[in-house]
Amino acid sequence: MLTKTNEYYQERKLSFDETFRTRIHRSLSWLRKADTFTGDADLDMKFICLWIAFNAAYGKSLPAIDHSCSEKYAFKSFIEKIISLDSVNLLASVVCGKYAMRISFLVENKFTFQKYWDFTKGVEEASDWKRSLSASVKKYNDCRISMDVSTILSIVFDRLYVLRNQLMHGGSSCGSKLNRETIDDAVGFLSDLIPSMLLVMMMNYKKDHDWGELFYVPVKE
Repeated sequence: MLTKTNEYYQERKLSFDETFRTRIHRSLSWLRKADTFTGDADLDMKFICLWIAFNAAYGKSLPAIDHSCSEKYAFKSFIEKIISLDSVNLLASVVCGKYAMRISFLVENKFTFQKYWDFTKGVEEASDWKRSLSASVKKYNDCRISMDVSTILSIVFDRLYVLRNQLMHGGSSCGSKLNRETIDDAVGFLSDLIPSMLLVMMMNYKKDHDWGELFYVPVKE
């Protein structure tokens, strides 16, 4: 999928305005870097590059006082927007296709469920984490049957965000054996999903389509 997305960008980049072109270029640059990591020992670095690629695709400058626009809120809004534009069901083919089993493992794994970690820290409100996890898994399975891609991705990214925090905030050793299979599942899924998202964005490019102001707009002196 990365090759197809990169080729599409190269063929049409001059027709994009500079802001949109920069957004796609930045994301693709991190996807290409992620693609250079091929061994099991490099899974952590690959995941981090993939998450940066995702950040580059959806990230936008937000008012500091707008507390409702948290990072999770921002990327979930982005995902919903992508799904609404995805008339050819590219995301559905990733979610419900060859990666369906991998993301099922992510959803069912207590170690990617934030409420479980809250419970281990003694948070009283998290004492029912097992019931909450079961309810989340059931919701995910119901959405697979109904092909509710938006809700599926919302659930999956809740799990991926836990992995992201473990790595980015030093909550996991580099190359830890404890999360190898989980990171591997996440990397396989994101490696197809993010290029698919970029392709949907480019296929639906309009100069008046607002993806938000870029973080750190390039300055030419």
